[in-house]
Amino acid sequence: MRFRLLSDLELEELSEDFTQFLVVQGIDDEIWRKINKENKEKALEIVQVFSDTVLLKVYSKVKFLSFSSEKVFSIFKVKKDCIDLILLKSKDPKLAFNSSEPLDILLNNNIGKWELYSSSKKLGDKVPDEVHKLTLQGCQVASQEIWTALSAFHKKASKKAGPTGENLVSMLESRLDNTIYRLGFAPTRRSARQLVVHKHFLVNNKVVNIPSFSLKVDDVITVRDKSKKMEVFHNSMRRIKDDNPTDWLSLNKAKLSGVFLSVPERSQIDEPFDEQLVIELYSK
Repeated sequence: MRFRLLSDLELEELSEDFTQFLVVQGIDDEIWRKINKENKEKALEIVQVFSDTVLLKVYSKVKFLSFSSEKVFSIFKVKKDCIDLILLKSKDPKLAFNSSEPLDILLNNNIGKWELYSSSKKLGDKVPDEVHKLTLQGCQVASQEIWTALSAFHKKASKKAGPTGENLVSMLESRLDNTIYRLGFAPTRRSARQLVVHKHFLVNNKVVNIPSFSLKVDDVITVRDKSKKMEVFHNSMRRIKDDNPTDWLSLNKAKLSGVFLSVPERSQIDEPFDEQLVIELYSK
């Protein structure tokens, strides 16, 4: 499938549309009942095609998406062949995006207390696929008013922003999934992401299943007790010889836990890459 299978509830709400879709395919009610009864695989294929058709239409109408956590707010502007991003991260422990204060007032009253990033990702005809991926990662449909407010703030604050590429690299290194990989709990970042999604980790004794969760200094990452017998963790620990895999992390192999000691600077990250390319490949 290009996107995903519609849920039973979604299919129920779209029953009339599905009936019209079947008619266009030359399938009347009697034929559909027969297919659904005698050829489940064929019935599933038909529902998959219908699901992709519906979601393509929905995603093609999306203009703005946003993602918000306590300390990070991202808004995406969906264009014909690309998606623009403005991302703000609070540098002040007392400032949070779940505040009751209107967003524009919160931002403008605290200029200098935010890390600011912006980028654009060229996608061609894959824009609907990217919208689908962003919604799976927790993004919600947003309004043009929010984008306008953040664009204005971006213009006002960008003159005060630091080296954006280096800041963004540090931010990406602070993600939970990346830290799981850096600690050695997973052989790849992709597998680390899956382990986080399936709730195998605690952060400060609380389950976190958001791969992009941004860690703070002194946060403790631990494998859940019920997951500690999993072979993937023991195999990973056997491959590790050093209890300090990086300058900004400490690892306790016996307890399957680690500590986020500090936000890394670009000079500490011993990997060759172009920061500008990192900006273009924005993260959530």
